[in-house]
Amino acid sequence: TLPTANGPAGLSLSADGQYLYVVNSYASNISVFDLQTREELNRLDAGNNPTGIRMSPDGSAVYVTSRR
Repeated sequence: TLPTANGPAGLSLSADGQYLYVVNSYASNISVFDLQTREELNRLDAGNNPTGIRMSPDGSAVYVTSRR
C-alpha cells in the first residue's frame, strides 16, 4: 500500500517501471512514487478533478484527463 492524497482515481507506470504516477481526483494532484524505495517523490498540480493518466511511450510526457 502506498499513501496517496485524497481520491486516487488512476495510475500509470513509467516506461522503465521505476516510477508510479497516481491521479488524486479529490486533491487535484498527482503523486509520483519511486517503486524501489516506495517513497513519494513529488506531488504535482493537475488542475480541477483529474480522473485518468497515461505516460507517453517514450516517457517524455504525462497526459491527464479531467471531468471538468
